[in-house]
Amino acid sequence: MGGKSCRLNISTSFKAKTDLEARMAKVLQNALGDPWKRLQDSTTTFGDRLDKHAQAERKVFFRALIENLRSSLQRIPSLHFSPEPESENIRKRAPAELLKHEADDLRDEPAPRTEGVSGADDILAAMAGYCGDLGRAAA
Repeated sequence: MGGKSCRLNISTSFKAKTDLEARMAKVLQNALGDPWKRLQDSTTTFGDRLDKHAQAERKVFFRALIENLRSSLQRIPSLHFSPEPESENIRKRAPAELLKHEADDLRDEPAPRTEGVSGADDILAAMAGYCGDLGRAAA
């Protein structure tokens, strides 16, 4: 190849490294944020549907709702290595708040539905720092 060598000067090398680090940080942030965003979305849906309990959809939708929440919650630990204690607190609190009642109880009893709505609102408020404060629409 004719004896030419390719040399990067120090400033070009530093800029390339800095750009790569910034891109990698953004990719990591997006990867870590996705499970939290999914949990936020399913928690919002959970609270909204409990709040607007529809008799015609009772049997099917409560089981699917619980399964969607379980699926979202299962994704959090696999990507959780944040040193922030609040994210660990939310990760532990969410299943206890959101999955404390079975679908049949949510379908048939108003008290568990009220607890579910309150729990969803509490988790969404705690998650606002990670996903933005979308909250639930006022019923």
